[in-house]
Amino acid sequence: MSQEFFLYSRKECGPCEDFKSALRAALGDGDYIVRVINIDNDAELEHQYGARVPVLVSGTTEICELRFNDASLRTFLSRTNV
Repeated sequence: MSQEFFLYSRKECGPCEDFKSALRAALGDGDYIVRVINIDNDAELEHQYGARVPVLVSGTTEICELRFNDASLRTFLSRTNV
């Protein structure tokens, strides 16, 4: 079963693009799904994540925000046995 991640992001966001590239490189060819969610047109997501984007989430766990953190991702993956 694939591990699913949600990357909350904004349109035309340089840090979001950098985060996305680093995340994909870190995940490599593993069995992962990354869904990029644009928060710009969703008031609830804007309220929840607003100034913190990019934010990486899997399930109910926020893994890292603002900058990609490889150590946080590895810790999360080791705890979920993926």
